[in-house]
Amino acid sequence: MCRRELGKKEQNKFDFLKTSKLREASKEVINKPGIYLIYAYTGRTKELVYIGKAGTMLKEKNFQRQKLMGRINNTSHNKPRNKYFKEKMKKGNFDKLVFYWFVTYSDVLNSKKIVPAYLEAKLLQHFVNKKETLPKWNERF
Repeated sequence: MCRRELGKKEQNKFDFLKTSKLREASKEVINKPGIYLIYAYTGRTKELVYIGKAGTMLKEKNFQRQKLMGRINNTSHNKPRNKYFKEKMKKGNFDKLVFYWFVTYSDVLNSKKIVPAYLEAKLLQHFVNKKETLPKWNERF
């Protein structure tokens, strides 16, 4: 899934359990523009439930204030995401969520610079091509 674009970007993952605190679980997330994928686990079964981006590009290579760390920890449906994700886990009967995050646009020398919205769209299109629907928690595209 777009491995060529992701290449050797700054990336990592973290687990979020029903007992976790999102800020603590995500403390290693780099606050730069990028994309993130959320997988929900029930036992050994995993499902890609969300594809998201963080960092809207403005003129002059500037980005809006909210990048990966901010976006992951923000709000959804007027709820803190810590609460929102726990409610989604309970409703879906999921054991845990695993967040994979990738910095896509960095000032590191020789770094490939990919606008997060482009890669998010490409990943969503790939998902739609395979499943003929959006990931469960993506509401629109």
